[in-house]
Amino acid sequence: MKLMPKSVLNQLPELNSVYHAPKWLKNLSKIVSFIFHPVFLPMAGVLFLFSLGLGFQSVSPDLRNKLTQLVLAIVAISTILLPLVAIPMLYSFKIISSIEMKQSKERVFPFLLTAISIFWGYILLQNFPVPVPEIMLNYILASSIATLLLAVVSVFYKISAHLTGLGGFFALILFINTYYLPDTMLFFNLTLALLALIATARLLLHEHNGLQLISGFLVGFSIVGFLLYYG
Repeated sequence: MKLMPKSVLNQLPELNSVYHAPKWLKNLSKIVSFIFHPVFLPMAGVLFLFSLGLGFQSVSPDLRNKLTQLVLAIVAISTILLPLVAIPMLYSFKIISSIEMKQSKERVFPFLLTAISIFWGYILLQNFPVPVPEIMLNYILASSIATLLLAVVSVFYKISAHLTGLGGFFALILFINTYYLPDTMLFFNLTLALLALIATARLLLHEHNGLQLISGFLVGFSIVGFLLYYG
């Protein structure tokens, strides 16, 4: 049997770069990548849990609304605002060479800061005056751990942060579908479609190859899934 030449094997991870998408499709992929940026996914998960009534149901409606708003503010600041503010600061101090952080090693420090910020939000929620639902706490903690692992892996290899975030969100949807909404597959199917959409967008932009996308998904799915089921 004739073996495949090493030159071909070395090019396999980059086969997605053969196809050059038209400009409109690239622009659409950029929009999709921004809308579903991983920095927004912890908030999306928390909002989804509140929408299912998994919040502060044991208190009065007025107090419930105030507590919900406070939790959302903590999540927004720790998972979105602080990480987004940190990026231009790191760029201004020349710690990273571009806002896009295309080089793997440039992603280490931003991911590390993001993991710390998310963990700070987790600590605040854990010490909240009224107990925050455990599923919510575990999801935020898992998001912090997954981001920390992204920082560690980025020292050696570039994996998809988008798919890491979506992998974690998919694990949350699967958990909810199993224990809270066993009679419907709507959210499960929508999340699968979203995964396919984001993966395609990242490939069209040549930001990642297939292995990097799969690796990112497995990181997010395994960490969030483990903490939700066994945390």
